Amino acid sequence: MLQYLINTTAIWLISLVLFDVFLRRETYHAYNRLYLLGTFLLGLLLPLWDSSSAKMYELPALQPVQRVTEVRQNIVTAASASSLNEHISWWLWAYVAGVLVVLVILAIDTFKLIRLYKAGTISYEDGLMIVETGQAHTPFSFLKAVFVESRARYSAEEWQTVIAHERRHATLGHFADVLLMQLARAAFWFHPLAYLYNNRLLTVHEYQADRESALPPRQYGQFLIEQALLQTSPVIAHSFNRSPIKNRIVMLSRKSSTVAKFKMLVLIPLALVSFICFSQKVIARNFTADKFGFVRLGNNQFEFSRADADTIEVEMEDGTMVKKIVKQDPHALKMDGRPILDMNPAMDANGSPVEYLCQKMKGDFLGLEDGFYFLGIANVIVDEKGKGCGFTYQGINGSKLEDNSQPAKAIKLEKKVEEKLFNRICNELAAFPKWQPPVVKGKKVISASSLFGGTWLGLQVKVENHKVYVKSGKTWVEL
Repeated sequence: MLQYLINTTAIWLISLVLFDVFLRRETYHAYNRLYLLGTFLLGLLLPLWDSSSAKMYELPALQPVQRVTEVRQNIVTAASASSLNEHISWWLWAYVAGVLVVLVILAIDTFKLIRLYKAGTISYEDGLMIVETGQAHTPFSFLKAVFVESRARYSAEEWQTVIAHERRHATLGHFADVLLMQLARAAFWFHPLAYLYNNRLLTVHEYQADRESALPPRQYGQFLIEQALLQTSPVIAHSFNRSPIKNRIVMLSRKSSTVAKFKMLVLIPLALVSFICFSQKVIARNFTADKFGFVRLGNNQFEFSRADADTIEVEMEDGTMVKKIVKQDPHALKMDGRPILDMNPAMDANGSPVEYLCQKMKGDFLGLEDGFYFLGIANVIVDEKGKGCGFTYQGINGSKLEDNSQPAKAIKLEKKVEEKLFNRICNELAAFPKWQPPVVKGKKVISASSLFGGTWLGLQVKVENHKVYVKSGKTWVEL
């Protein structure tokens, strides 16, 4: 969420700076309205989009160790994680409280509007509903309803100016913009740029409607000043006096040059920069493996068991049993405070994550030197929606082929190649669409999938003569 806000803020900030520098003083109001709406929505939606662009990741060195991952410990290092969860909960409640306050204010203004409508005198003119409220306020409109104190308060010319102005708001569908911005201000009540966007857009709306005035600029400016002294309208309506009066008077006599049209092209580099720099995967996803090999595929918070050692019996080649002490690394017990069950999610009938991973990474495998490769992947955490959220990673080991096709000398992968393979594993496990979370007591639960039904995926790949083979049981199957 933090990365989303950073990306959104960056897009909005750059867009508003470019608007103020290049477009704000120009009279291409229809384009300016489109620019503001477009860049605002770009900032909302683009950071949610996963691009397939190159990414920057870190891959710490991981030393292969013997692991016992079937045993689940009930001891967690939960002190820091619990504290973080408490902070997250506190911020969440503060955010919800802010949203409710904004929505309550909006509801109060809407109620005032309804009350004015019910108490007013209704008439119709040129397809508009005229509501004479009998109260001192500036003219304002809501959809095709125009609210005025009284028709008698205005001269014939002023009345036609008011009608033409408010009809223009209705014709151009300005109410849809206002509704969008009010909802956005509720969702982003804490974000100052949301308020700046709202102010800029309302000003452009008034510029567009002011063009319909039949009064000379000087007389119209005087009329605007008179209206500025009156009470304003509810936030969900278009008020005659809401935008800066001075700017509106200046804009009436301004005319942009033909050369100024080239300023509109500023939207092209802005869109390109936004797509390159601020889509989700480019910045938001920075996959790293913890010191014990756990990889997070998102921003979820995990609680882990304690690192410990255990004694196991191992059968030697001569049949004797030898006791060995093995390291047992921490494993995820909870995600965002919810337990992770040791249950394999069901697979879609059309494919498994192993087949999906192999097919997606076939091109990556073909770029490797001929040899055997082992990809150590285990315990993929799958949330209630069937999305991969993390997994345990033991690294990638390679060995050269001999004449009898048996493993021989080790293949040392370049750091750049190993990072690329690691990145691909992370992306594909996160994107695998076929998981079906297990159901316990009628509810979908978070689970730790072992993929192959055992502890480790242990994906074994053979690259030979520009072909890729995957170990299935005791046989090699060509991709």
